[in-house]
Amino acid sequence: MPELNEIMEVSGDNEGVLELKEKELMIRSQENQDDKKISEERLELDREKMEKRDEMDEEFMRMLQSLRDEMQGPLRVTSGFRCEDHNQMVSTTGINGPHTLAKASDILVSGERAMKLFEKARQFSFS
Repeated sequence: MPELNEIMEVSGDNEGVLELKEKELMIRSQENQDDKKISEERLELDREKMEKRDEMDEEFMRMLQSLRDEMQGPLRVTSGFRCEDHNQMVSTTGINGPHTLAKASDILVSGERAMKLFEKARQFSFS
């Protein structure tokens, strides 16, 4: 199929080309609206899933608090509960990983404190 500018050069029919361009813009606009609608629907589904799981697992949080107490200071949590779709994108555990069950957190730590955290976490049966 010839490009729009080729049609204009060959036919000299500017009105026809403008119609084609308008149709193309309408189609692209509809595609964008469809993509936006799909994104909004996915967001709403994620919200519904999160509302069902509005809290972290109580036992997990008790263990995490005990670990925090042993570390004698705050723990910088970078991730807790994740919806299945997001977890599948960022984790090898997929849609059934511990983050999706509100039984996991990622903690940002470095240096000697990281080694201490690792040792203490194993004592509390964290993996």
